[in-house]
Amino acid sequence: MWRGFRVALLLWLTFAVTAYSDSARVLQPRSLGEFAYDWYGSVSPDGRFLTYVEWETGDLVLRDLSTGEKRNLTRKQGAWEYDLPPESRHTASNAFAIFSAISPDGKQVAYKGRS
Repeated sequence: MWRGFRVALLLWLTFAVTAYSDSARVLQPRSLGEFAYDWYGSVSPDGRFLTYVEWETGDLVLRDLSTGEKRNLTRKQGAWEYDLPPESRHTASNAFAIFSAISPDGKQVAYKGRS
């Protein structure tokens, strides 16, 4: 039993040491919105975009990390307010978005809504 544990620990330590690099940059946390509780984020495969849910509204937001530009992908509205034009790229519902994921090519965002 202990022999297997030692092998696993050795493999883990080897990975931890080889994953470290002196040239790696240190990332600093920063606030994305006015509220400290923006959550359920997903980063695009190229690292340029971030999707997250704004705590204040429950809307799914796409943020360009290079420019800081923010774009709402959903508009959380009451169930009676489905007055968006058919050609709109937004959705309207009383649910808030959670668990977003950006497609491998970065062109689509999938998410789950919860009411």
